[in-house]
Amino acid sequence: MPVLVIPCVLGRPPDIAAINARWRARMADKIADDPGHLVQHGETRASIFYGSIFPAIWSFQLALRSRGLGSTITCLHVPHERETGRLLGIPTGVTQVCMIPVAYTLGAGFRPADRYRAKERTYWERWGQ
Repeated sequence: MPVLVIPCVLGRPPDIAAINARWRARMADKIADDPGHLVQHGETRASIFYGSIFPAIWSFQLALRSRGLGSTITCLHVPHERETGRLLGIPTGVTQVCMIPVAYTLGAGFRPADRYRAKERTYWERWGQ
């Protein structure tokens, strides 16, 4: 081994700008203080599109770790998704979400990473407070 795993989602991600533009057009005849003007459906649709694949990726990585394998999420190939798809026979209607290099690690010295204490990075009601 090493292996490169490319998690995919059937379909293409939503066009956030187009979704938001259609919503703004639908809201054009509403009064200026209508709260609907604040809605951004495009971002929500993108979140829904990617929302199930990342928990699956994380579970996959945890399973790898339990078997002594290391992995990481990389996205550097995504700008070259079409070329990668042609090389691997991935249809154009399938979205390559990321690439996960997988290999046995050097040594078995897994240990918790150094981390900030939660209260040093947790804010309530307002960023930085």
